[in-house]
Amino acid sequence: MKLTKNFTLDEFLVSTHYTPQQLSQYLSKEHKENIFLLALQLQKIRDKVNFPLRITSGFRPPFLNQQVGGSPKSLHLVGKACDFTALSKENNKKVLKAIIDLIKEDKILVGELIVYLTQEDDKTINRFHISIPNLEPLKFQSFLLSKEGTKAYTTCTIEILEKLAGGENKDEPEKNIGDRKSKSR
Repeated sequence: MKLTKNFTLDEFLVSTHYTPQQLSQYLSKEHKENIFLLALQLQKIRDKVNFPLRITSGFRPPFLNQQVGGSPKSLHLVGKACDFTALSKENNKKVLKAIIDLIKEDKILVGELIVYLTQEDDKTINRFHISIPNLEPLKFQSFLLSKEGTKAYTTCTIEILEKLAGGENKDEPEKNIGDRKSKSR
């Protein structure tokens, strides 16, 4: 089912464990509506960068969320969150810049944005987690950084994200990203 110009429902049912057809049997009408709203936000990013985005994790039924070690309160469970990448570190920086621009222009609704950095350094973006706004748990323009392979999250500001996206200051956006246990998910 085509949701937007560049995204289909099956892309939000991606898993290394199950096929989209297997996962689709767990979708409610509400889940589909949430995924549609999420796809609309991703389409805005896709339109701004003008290159493909690959969803690496979308809707998860409870058993899949548990298998992948997801939070029991994960918005993946209700179709309000997904993880994605632009498949290269250069394009991932462009994606982050596009997200920042869209937020500043009030053209995108972001509940939570997590930027996952590679284990090697605090400057290379590996992937993103994005959710649409949510009331419980409250998620509205929450920005976090994390290193891949950790369960540690550091709250950050839009200014730190701008530096990471290649803004005027090329220094590390913050030292020891993801090494502190400032927020667990």
